[in-house]
Amino acid sequence: MRIQQLPMAPPRRANSQTTPNDADKPLKLVTVGDSLSAGFQDATLIHTGQEANFSNLIAKQAGLDFKQPLFSEGGVPPAVFLGHDAAITKALWSYAMVGAAVALPMAMIGAGFVPPELLLEPLYSAGGMGKLMTEGPVQNVAVPNFELRHLTDVSNVGDLMQEMVDGANSAGPLFMMAPYVRNILQEGGKAAQGKSEIDRAVEQKPDLITFWAGNNDALESASQMTVDDRTLTPVEDRVWEYTTTNPITGSRVTKQTPHVMKGFKNAFDGPEGALTRLLNETDAEIMLMNIPDVTVIPFLRQVGDKVGDLPFRIALPDGTDLTQTIEDWTIPTKIRGEGHEGRTEFPRGTMVSLGMLLKKAHHIFLEHYDLAKADSVLSEDDVLDPDEIGKVRQRTVEFNQIISDAAASNSRVHLVDVAGLLNQTKQGGVSLRGEGPEMKVTNTFTGVSGQTGQDGIFGYDGIHPANVGHAVIANRILDTIKTDLGDNPRFAALANAEAIDEKAILASDPRRDARPVIVLGWSSAAIDGDVQEYFDEREANCHSKAQEKP
Repeated sequence: MRIQQLPMAPPRRANSQTTPNDADKPLKLVTVGDSLSAGFQDATLIHTGQEANFSNLIAKQAGLDFKQPLFSEGGVPPAVFLGHDAAITKALWSYAMVGAAVALPMAMIGAGFVPPELLLEPLYSAGGMGKLMTEGPVQNVAVPNFELRHLTDVSNVGDLMQEMVDGANSAGPLFMMAPYVRNILQEGGKAAQGKSEIDRAVEQKPDLITFWAGNNDALESASQMTVDDRTLTPVEDRVWEYTTTNPITGSRVTKQTPHVMKGFKNAFDGPEGALTRLLNETDAEIMLMNIPDVTVIPFLRQVGDKVGDLPFRIALPDGTDLTQTIEDWTIPTKIRGEGHEGRTEFPRGTMVSLGMLLKKAHHIFLEHYDLAKADSVLSEDDVLDPDEIGKVRQRTVEFNQIISDAAASNSRVHLVDVAGLLNQTKQGGVSLRGEGPEMKVTNTFTGVSGQTGQDGIFGYDGIHPANVGHAVIANRILDTIKTDLGDNPRFAALANAEAIDEKAILASDPRRDARPVIVLGWSSAAIDGDVQEYFDEREANCHSKAQEKP
């Protein structure tokens, strides 16, 4: 079913006439999406990252009012990349408090029950958690970790936890997603006050919407090292099959959702899809971003290669610095356990996440093994082999075809090719705009020049753009606005806005000089945005020790 067949409002031409009164009204910009739109950086949502996000840069450049749900120091979740003056013991205490606060709700979800809202209160006030600094309606309603269907289907923490009970979502991200939903969609209030992202956007009667969603519908397979219906959203509606790990036996179990789940197509431009509703219920022009290839992110490392230079230091909880040891570690190709079709080595092109590598390194160091001599570390379930990566990339192509069809079908929808932009960073780099000598950025970390000698566009977590990445994306959106809406006086402030100085933003980014530390344990689980495995391992260890007692 193509978007032009839907019962949408008649398309409005991008250069449609506006009345003088319309042209004099303040322009309203609203942002919907996921962590990439929210300004999530370095594995946390905090005001410094939010203020650097592409929508805020665009608003500032055009002189628009743009209010965001800013989170105070500490962030949500508490920062896992610690500055040079941060106390490791204090950080570990914060992680412990958050873990304790979320343990009971996660246990109830695991048992098939939606926890009462009251049980989440300790999580919201856990030590180290950032607090909401703004009040009232905000124009950036993007929620980190959201998949496309969540933009219309999740209004409050109850909806979120019901999805987790149904198996459509892991409960692992609850420690971060519940505070996001409460503070952004519920505006800090009770669940009954919650509204979905699309509802929040519609009620503000926006003139322009930036829409970048669906990234997690593909990216979760890379962060969780698993390809199933839960981590790689099917295009069509169907009952989902997914795999989970039994925390007692460690075996993999295949499960199904109890009902048909909404696929990407229906969630996007179905009768109640996110784009359909924005077109039907607003008069806004929509800047629509597509979905990058997951292999462009430095979060994924190739098995058989060295881990390589990292923008952060790595330490054990006792403070022992392991950075050089891990950077020099050649990721073993020998398979731990049974390999597919009897293979004993991973094929070239197999990839593993930084989060998984840090978890494995932590286990090895805890058991006092020599990392360099650990030749069988990763199982088939810990990596994405070339076939699995091919599935993720092909599904991303299908998602982007749906997105590009939508842009071609309605003149109010304007495609911004972020996928092409990030591919360019991988293939040789993107030239930066601004004063000074020629500079390029590539698909590595800001602060790590790599083999090319060029800086990177990604933050410490290797998934989310650093400041310069947001600046480059913001300029691409402004370019599209100037091209498609430049002759519409309604958008004169944006059409006349100067390009953002990307070189200046890169030069001022503290990541170029700072090298924070990440502590193995909770931190290396939180970098994936899912601490389910952390709790599963603790439970398995406790069970194992109990069996060893006389």
